[in-house]
Amino acid sequence: MFKDKVTKQNNAAYYFIDRHLNSTIENKKAFVEAIPDGRSISYKDLSIETNKIIDLLAKYNIRREERVLMLVLDQIEFPVIFWGCLKAGVIPVPVNTLLSKDIVNSILNDCRAKTIFISEEIQNLIPNPSEIDNPIENIFLISKDNNIKEFKHFKSEMDLCVPQEPIIVLQDETAFWLYSSGSTGEPESSIPKSLSTLSIPLSTGASLSVSEMVGSVSPVLSVSISPLPSISLRASDSASNSLDCST
Repeated sequence: MFKDKVTKQNNAAYYFIDRHLNSTIENKKAFVEAIPDGRSISYKDLSIETNKIIDLLAKYNIRREERVLMLVLDQIEFPVIFWGCLKAGVIPVPVNTLLSKDIVNSILNDCRAKTIFISEEIQNLIPNPSEIDNPIENIFLISKDNNIKEFKHFKSEMDLCVPQEPIIVLQDETAFWLYSSGSTGEPESSIPKSLSTLSIPLSTGASLSVSEMVGSVSPVLSVSISPLPSISLRASDSASNSLDCST
């Protein structure tokens, strides 16, 4: 266990996002959608939006260490939700958006997430209440159309939120869960093991590949919420979400 002073800078989101504020690169693009006329977001705006996620989660009583399922395509909302959850101490569970509905249900039953963030293009993956063990309390739909009655409209909800301060975290707090496909393809319930920051030299600029872990039915990895400098988290498969955290 590190004996560093526990501050807000211990949150991994600070290292990857907030430390760039008031610097020469705060207006640099932090994320770009890889589609024609794709949107982009700067470090400064990403910091603001992720701080608003803290308010959104609190508004709906989504508490620290609870899991939320992310069925989000490669779009601006992905890093906003992902890093916002880390700032709030909530555990995001991003999964492959090409998974079958049955496997998504298995993951929901395993991680027991009660909140789902989902892109409108894949809203057919939203489970029926009878198909899962735990009740789903919140479904945020990422959609251009705000005329939604059945689900919560993500942008409209965010427009009502105000930026909040990230939480102070401890070294062994879990940041997020990832799932691997496994050898059998059958759901397997297990407790994810923390990846200690001590296991990766902070000066090497190490790279952690998750291309084999995204979109599975068995949790194989949870990552410490404390910062791991120069780590790249990228799903190399075109069917998986990509998140480039390198600076």
